[in-house]
Amino acid sequence: MNEEITKNQFINLTDPVVFQTFGGEDFWGKVDVPAGTAILREGEGTEDFYYIFSGAVTVVKAVKGKTGLQEHLANLNTGDFFGEGALLSDKDRGATVTATTDCVLLKLSEENFNKLVLEDAKAAVGLVLGIVKVLNARLQATNEKLAAKG
Repeated sequence: MNEEITKNQFINLTDPVVFQTFGGEDFWGKVDVPAGTAILREGEGTEDFYYIFSGAVTVVKAVKGKTGLQEHLANLNTGDFFGEGALLSDKDRGATVTATTDCVLLKLSEENFNKLVLEDAKAAVGLVLGIVKVLNARLQATNEKLAAKG
């Protein structure tokens, strides 16, 4: 997938003013993650959404029926996000996300997102719209990649 397609489509939470607009430290926690650490594992029932404040991660998914085989889905970098399913559905994690460099992540728990919805609906809607924009771009890129394979 061409990650450049989704750049500049999500909220820039590295900007302190924007970060405060979307709840700031009242809702988001900072997490330091060393390179090589699995942040999310496919099949887990965790409920956190992550924004990459700095660093890079890789996303892989197990290939059905092929034990130990994984398909590389994406490389994500500063400004990207993952774990949006925690906010948008109640399904288990669909992929494994591993830090490829030392990372600083902003973590929004499902509980804090629900509090944000109640306390600042405008910020919560803005967050969800940002997620939807990026997901739509990712889907379009995937469709183009599949169509090119013929």
